[in-house]
Amino acid sequence: MSDPIPSPPPLEVSAETPAAAPAASPPPQAPVDQFSSDPVKQNLLNLVARGHATIAEMRRLSDHIPSVFKLETKEDIQKYQYIIVDFRYLRQTDLWDQRVDSNIDLLDLMEEFRETHLDLLARFYALFESIYNYGKDLVMFCEQLKDGIYVSHTVETVLNDFDARQLFIESIQLCGVMLLLMDTTIEGPVRERLLIAYYRAKGPVELVDVDQICALCRSTGFNPSLGWTKRPEKYPEDFFGRVGVPKDLVHLMLGRLRNEDIYLQLQFYPSPEQRPTALAQMASICFIILFFIPDVLYSQPSTMNELVNRFFSDNWVISYYMGQRVDLLQVWEPYKAAKQAMNTVITPLLIQQTIEFRKHSYDQVMKEVNGYLSEGLMTEDYVVDHMVQILTTLRNSNCTLRWIMLHLTTSYKKFAEMLRPVFSKDDVLALMIQTAQLELILKKLYQNLLSTKQDRWDKLKTSSTQIITEIAEFFAGGTGTTKISKNEELEKWFREINTQIASVDYREPNSAGRKTAKLIAALEEVEQFQQIEQSLQIRQFLSDVRQNLTLMIRTINCREETMINIQVVSDMSYAWETAAEYIALMQHSIKQQASIVSKLRATFLKLSTMLEFPLMRIMQANSPDKESVAEYYSNRLVSFVRSVLQVVPITLFELMGQIIKLTTTELRDFPPKFAKEAMRDLAQLPLRTRLAKLTHEVVSFTDGILEMEKTNMGVIEVNPKVVLEEGVRKELVQKMSLILHTTLQFPTHKVGEFEDRLKSAALQMAGLRASFEYIQDYVGLYGLKIWQEEMQRLSNFYLEQECNTFLKKRVFEWQSEFQNEAAPIPLFPPTDSISTTFIGRLTRELIELTSPSHCVYSFRHTAWMDRQTRDEVVGVRLFTLLYNAVDVSLMAVMDRLLSFMIASTLSRTTLILKREIDRSMGLNVLNLASAAAPPGCVPDSNRILNSVAQTFKLVPRVCATLIDCILRIGHLQLLRCHLQSRLRAACKLESSVLCETLETLNEALLLDVEQHYRKPDTNAMPSAESPILPELSRYLQMVGQSNPLSQVYVATEPIASIDFLVFVGIVDVLGRMQIDTSLGNILVARNIKDPLDGVPLAVGAATFLKQFHSSFSTSFIERYGQLVRALYTEYGRNALKETEISAKTKIPSLSPEIQNLTRFVMELKKYMVLPDDAFDTCVPRHIVESF
Repeated sequence: MSDPIPSPPPLEVSAETPAAAPAASPPPQAPVDQFSSDPVKQNLLNLVARGHATIAEMRRLSDHIPSVFKLETKEDIQKYQYIIVDFRYLRQTDLWDQRVDSNIDLLDLMEEFRETHLDLLARFYALFESIYNYGKDLVMFCEQLKDGIYVSHTVETVLNDFDARQLFIESIQLCGVMLLLMDTTIEGPVRERLLIAYYRAKGPVELVDVDQICALCRSTGFNPSLGWTKRPEKYPEDFFGRVGVPKDLVHLMLGRLRNEDIYLQLQFYPSPEQRPTALAQMASICFIILFFIPDVLYSQPSTMNELVNRFFSDNWVISYYMGQRVDLLQVWEPYKAAKQAMNTVITPLLIQQTIEFRKHSYDQVMKEVNGYLSEGLMTEDYVVDHMVQILTTLRNSNCTLRWIMLHLTTSYKKFAEMLRPVFSKDDVLALMIQTAQLELILKKLYQNLLSTKQDRWDKLKTSSTQIITEIAEFFAGGTGTTKISKNEELEKWFREINTQIASVDYREPNSAGRKTAKLIAALEEVEQFQQIEQSLQIRQFLSDVRQNLTLMIRTINCREETMINIQVVSDMSYAWETAAEYIALMQHSIKQQASIVSKLRATFLKLSTMLEFPLMRIMQANSPDKESVAEYYSNRLVSFVRSVLQVVPITLFELMGQIIKLTTTELRDFPPKFAKEAMRDLAQLPLRTRLAKLTHEVVSFTDGILEMEKTNMGVIEVNPKVVLEEGVRKELVQKMSLILHTTLQFPTHKVGEFEDRLKSAALQMAGLRASFEYIQDYVGLYGLKIWQEEMQRLSNFYLEQECNTFLKKRVFEWQSEFQNEAAPIPLFPPTDSISTTFIGRLTRELIELTSPSHCVYSFRHTAWMDRQTRDEVVGVRLFTLLYNAVDVSLMAVMDRLLSFMIASTLSRTTLILKREIDRSMGLNVLNLASAAAPPGCVPDSNRILNSVAQTFKLVPRVCATLIDCILRIGHLQLLRCHLQSRLRAACKLESSVLCETLETLNEALLLDVEQHYRKPDTNAMPSAESPILPELSRYLQMVGQSNPLSQVYVATEPIASIDFLVFVGIVDVLGRMQIDTSLGNILVARNIKDPLDGVPLAVGAATFLKQFHSSFSTSFIERYGQLVRALYTEYGRNALKETEISAKTKIPSLSPEIQNLTRFVMELKKYMVLPDDAFDTCVPRHIVESF
């Protein structure tokens, strides 16, 4: 008799009960529409989003506080004592302003200070204003809520609403966080100085709430460097009291925190040992808002006992906002009730027990995590089967990691001594890396399960129905080769099963799970039927169907809630600041084993969960600040990644140093011919083995970082190849900057030392470049391109910083367009009181070596010669050595720095001239100039010389200043000419095609400009928007094809009789000079102590007059020619008289005065860009040629 056929499970046609709502991430992300429909929630959400954005801006600005506002050096204190003032200014405003207004130098310094810092001061003021407005709006909201302004809303209804309660409590917390962070990141005295500086720049009229802002931001006396142990009395409760938050509301909020889980976190942490982690966010809120109601801290022991038992039963170091840590044993020391509650719970015995528990937990989770990470274990099927166990391990691992990481930073000495022998940072890092690796694998597998969930379900369902259909057909009469007797009841039963399998709906997970389980039970029961039990094939088919149905249950159990659970327990927002303490350990791990970089990628991704906390409310509010906030925190994370991985480029450069030492000093080249017996010795196999090992290490480190996949850190994608290149650039810049900074220092100011320093710099830079070229193929980078780009960027950056001394609005280091966060250029402390960087030292040393006080310039030798010995000091050889040491880009920026010096000298001199020559004095000078007779006639020379003498006597200081300016700019112009000449020669030798191309393009553009001015209607001017002109100018300057003598440095207004003043100064100076035939008939000073030089004088005069309209140059030449002609006429008359008296009398020689004037005009003609006929008209050619 056959077994009875079991009935199929009944079909469930009733509507499915709703599935459980997915667990929310802390805090739950309610839809934006849910907030916008309620004005209370919308206002609170906007307020909280503003708070997070303000904190991000505070963090951003705190990294860029100008050092002068800290007044850390005696120089800054002395220089800015009347400019940078704290709130003392508000008590005696008129007195402080009078001190500045009565001093011209202080007025100039104040103007320069404002130009430099005004934009940054405006941002700081906007920050302080936003903090004040946040507090004001928060207090106003509380008052309006209590007064019933919001219809159908009271304090109780807000605190009873799930979302509103979270937002309301967070708004109070963020207010306190802003105050604490402001006092920590921007110290009180600095805040006062920033506010007063902006107040003095703008005035009280434009700043509406300045009094209230100053009252809020007034210094509290708290010093972050000393910490909480030496804080002012009643800090920070008095500081929090400045906002005026209603205390009764804060008490109500504290009550909710004491009794409720407002973020529903306990569902993610079911174990009692995990409760402190589950309530960590509420604990941080509790820590902050207690300072708004300090009476609880002081005198409510029962409340504090309850709070400590709930939130701080085994943890006394907490993170209150994005990794900002506090040690409650230290912070709550002054508060009687809080201290008593902590001492009751946090006892040495409890700490010892907690440490033992955490140690056991650490060992256990490390064992479990390492077990899960065994190769090949973590598969999709394994994850589905063991998800509960894996999640439990992850919870325990993250709770243990959090506790150890935070409490290792405790400042309580007794407990620290108990902790540190048991746990170390190496333990924390090992657990962090392994946990992050497990989380990454689990998320990847589970995300794949979720994304393919529908396809897997359909595939399993289709396979099951096909098998059941085939079984039913077997019992319908048999198909295929297997002989099975017909059984209509089994056929009908299997077709009914097939219908039920087909009816299981994926969209109804609860009923689908129950149906599938009943179907599996029915198939197990039917297998006991005799006809089926005897058929191995049917039993195998049924086994396959049961397996498919089991997989369907597993598939339907893959839910988004599990991913949310994983994300919640893997949060690391508490480690935002602490993670930086583990950079050195991570770098050491990479150095020991380069392949660990791929594991660190998982750690970086785990750390990126920090971004979710500050951005969540901003995204919910759709705030316009979301991009800037996300970018700031993402950049911070990327900087952390770069800092960790920077060990790879550092190690590469260390290996480069060993390689270059090996290849340059130890390895010898093979001679062209050698004996066969000497081959082994010449091969130097041990050295070549060392070279191969070093090269292999370079490749290993490179492969280690390149194995890391692309990773999104917030809104920024981290490409490992880009990170490697940026790291190499950073290390290269560091090395180049350090070499140039350390070698280019000249304490003795002697030529020999200058040459030795240049040789040293050339040797070190050549070695660095050679080693960099050697490894470029092994690391897959374009070495020459990187070298040139970084050298160019480095040169421009240091030039920009050096030129700050010539500018009113200075460019801060972090504001520079040439600065790069990924590869920052270091700015070393100045080694002297004048120069900021090595470019300034090098340029000023070159100026000092060629100073007219001990050198004269000889055009014949193309060099500066010593005044006494007539030996060459600086010439072509030294400029060649300079080129070898600093390369093209640095020589080009030296040329540009000289241009800035010339422009600064000209601007300062013209300003003095305008200031010194007032209207009456200018009229006297004009009268004296007119008294010299019209330039076209030939008056008595005495008349001209008398006019010159009277003018010099009238304005001696002006003439002296003018000559000093002319000599200096002439000296600097000659240096520029030499630099341009060396660059031009190097370009023609090393890149002749580029040189000729630039020359041709320049000539073509000049021809276009000339054609435009001739026929403007038919020939267009090159467009001002076209980049060709500025780009060509930059290239021409780099290759030495610009002409410094034809350059206009400053745009000046006409100065009355400036040509006559230059003429007076030149004539006076020429009277103190003589011609030196040994150096090529150049003008030198008669007195060796007199710092005069003829060639710089001529070059300087030509350059100075070039800054004015060409009519001034023409007028100067006319006056000068008038004097020359007058002296020659007088000389001719005297010579004629003497020859008439006696025919035997020799013609007298030219007086020194005439010789100096004639020689000077010959020099001037070389450098003044004027037509030849302009000189010939004023100074007859036969006079110059005869001389």
